Amino acid sequence: MSCVAPLARIRDSGSNYFIVQGCLQLSEMPGDPKTHHFIPEFYSKQWAHNGTIYSVRNVRERLYWRYYAPESIGAQLYLYGYDAEFKLRRRSQVEIDFFVSLDTRASQVLPKFFERQALSPTDRRNWAEFLLSMRLRTPEEIAKIKETGRLVLRKSSDELQSRYQEIREDWQPESLYDTAVGNIPGLSSSYGLTVLPSIISNSRFVQSILSWDWQIIRFERIRILFSDRPYISTAGLADPKCMIILPLSPTSIFLASPTGSWLPIPPDKHHKFGQQINRMVIRNAKQFAYSQFKYDAPASFFMKYLARS
Repeated sequence: MSCVAPLARIRDSGSNYFIVQGCLQLSEMPGDPKTHHFIPEFYSKQWAHNGTIYSVRNVRERLYWRYYAPESIGAQLYLYGYDAEFKLRRRSQVEIDFFVSLDTRASQVLPKFFERQALSPTDRRNWAEFLLSMRLRTPEEIAKIKETGRLVLRKSSDELQSRYQEIREDWQPESLYDTAVGNIPGLSSSYGLTVLPSIISNSRFVQSILSWDWQIIRFERIRILFSDRPYISTAGLADPKCMIILPLSPTSIFLASPTGSWLPIPPDKHHKFGQQINRMVIRNAKQFAYSQFKYDAPASFFMKYLARS
């Protein structure tokens, strides 16, 4: 272990702290997970057959098929990891303390959908948080959260600048922001991740989703696909016309809406609706589409709707 240089400490009028005094212990935790899944393994396993899932990618108008174990897809090295230089927390702490727990709780709700069991209020809360996490945990959204964190840190520092000047020593930088990021390496790029769990768990949108109408649609004559971006919302979550769509398995999807005016979908419309969902899911993909079997959809379908890379 080692220690950074002592600084001053200021507390703002809210709940945020700037650590600017004392000895900060640095530690490395061996065995922490390096691979962080934005498509949880329990979720992708629903499409596994003999332990594998088919993946297709459209590269320059040519389809490339591969099959993978569920744990090998939808993941990125240290996606939710703090900057390697940020030593105030374990690098994979967000994954360990938040996403592992969140996904475990959601994995306990999923079988209840399949078995047509009633959900408890806790089940609904856990699933609503999971839905919001699927919206926010993708690589592009994590990049936005990190950038927003940088801006918030800068703004908070600027607001406390006058108080900092009152206690600043002559040898310290004139800027509180420069003091913080200079003495806590990796703080700027990691700050947004420190609040990510609360963004998901305490979001007003979780409360909104809890009040929406939920339904599971089951299919018999069409195979449901998923992609590297399986979560779909047809509008902003504050829009009363919004619909959340999430494929659950090769034969079912989850739907939620604040109005429920489209519920229920008549059985004779299921096939056409399933086709529409597959188009939306594959169009939403960044690179990869997934299926349980190679021929769950024709090659022409992927050529038409899967983005080229």
